[in-house]
Amino acid sequence: MPQHDIEQLQHYWDACPTLKDALFAPVADRPGYFRLLCDKSMIRETVQQQPDFVAQTVVYQTHFNEWKAQVLPMLESMGADTRPAKLIQEISDLLLEKFRGDVLLVESYDVYEQLMTYWNETMQDDSYLIVAEGWKATLYTPQPAAKKYKEGNLKAVKQKVPVTPEDVVCDLLPVSIVVDTYFSELKALTIAAEEKIAENETALSELLEEEADNYLDNTNFANDIINDGNVKKRIRDLKGTPDAEAEIAVLEKYLQLKEDMADAKRVLKVIKGDLLKKLTDKYNALTETETRSLVIEKKWFATLSERLNTEMQQISQNLTTRVSELAERYEQTLTEIDWEIVELEKKVKGHLKSMGFML
Repeated sequence: MPQHDIEQLQHYWDACPTLKDALFAPVADRPGYFRLLCDKSMIRETVQQQPDFVAQTVVYQTHFNEWKAQVLPMLESMGADTRPAKLIQEISDLLLEKFRGDVLLVESYDVYEQLMTYWNETMQDDSYLIVAEGWKATLYTPQPAAKKYKEGNLKAVKQKVPVTPEDVVCDLLPVSIVVDTYFSELKALTIAAEEKIAENETALSELLEEEADNYLDNTNFANDIINDGNVKKRIRDLKGTPDAEAEIAVLEKYLQLKEDMADAKRVLKVIKGDLLKKLTDKYNALTETETRSLVIEKKWFATLSERLNTEMQQISQNLTTRVSELAERYEQTLTEIDWEIVELEKKVKGHLKSMGFML
């Protein structure tokens, strides 16, 4: 591949001086041309394991951690006298300054843009909420909107009563953060019960599909309906019937899957009810210090860290894609291409002769 094409990636080589040599080597008998040192399937791994790239990731994370340390006192001191517009100006300038100094794979303005986007999406509303109410985490149940009669009068709607953690929200401190921080064991039990339900649903669906034209054909049951009652009746009718063992086994498997699913759903309901009660009690007991720490560290900083890591991953993906494109573009040598052209010319001439053209 030509040196000119590789130089188009100079931004990467400036930030990671030894990365180019890890990917490419000069072609000995063709000055100005390079070859790929690794297999195409190994480009991403080669990039991500290269020391300069790893060092970039470390510097990137270090800058972010240093910025967090700078702005933490400013965020912790937020209160009634905070001016959100001034706050974002100050912390965004500090972020831009922190990332602007070094030659980095990620542009400083891309990092800045991530902060500003998150500010507009979430942090700005959080800031005004803190100014108005302080570091107060209020748990509530969103209620359905009132409906209107044709005459325009409002129709009363039934108030929603929470029965699971999904029924409650907190604008400042998301429920998911409190669950992950204080109730990870209950969360694990919830996930296990949900997975058990999903497994049984899949197994039941597969059984119904496999036996749709056989033992679980609708026409085998009263009113052409497959339900627990009709399946149990069918089993009773088959008792004592010769050669009915296979059908009975399928029907009993159907009932067992339904029972296992019902048991898992009952367990899940109990777990979620217990978790909801514990959540409610925890929100009521949260101190201002706890709320502030959770919001700053596990909501704001955690989200920004995730978004900035995505930027770094995107850089790796972009470089992998660019190098792969170069490798594919120059995969065939000039000699191979010339040979293909000669072969194609022979085929064309053969077709023309068969059509009566004199060449």
